[in-house]
Amino acid sequence: MAFAFYTNDRRTADQGRVLGCFTEVDFGQHFEFAERFGFPEDFHPEMPHVVFVGRGETRLAHVKKTVLKMVHDDDVVEQWMIKGRREY
Repeated sequence: MAFAFYTNDRRTADQGRVLGCFTEVDFGQHFEFAERFGFPEDFHPEMPHVVFVGRGETRLAHVKKTVLKMVHDDDVVEQWMIKGRREY
């Protein structure tokens, strides 16, 4: 499980609003996602979200209804199947 390290009512100006959560299909892990923040505008501009992956770490992503695309550490784009997407 990877939750946001802040809440919407206690975020700073440089943090994106937490938008919702989802469960990834293969291992059943739960993640939260937020508006994009903390990455340069010209680095993968097609990724409008960040996913909280644990220990205060985030990754760029595009979270759709049943799939997400995420930029991995090596600048490789992964695709995950997701379920239970919920918006806050």
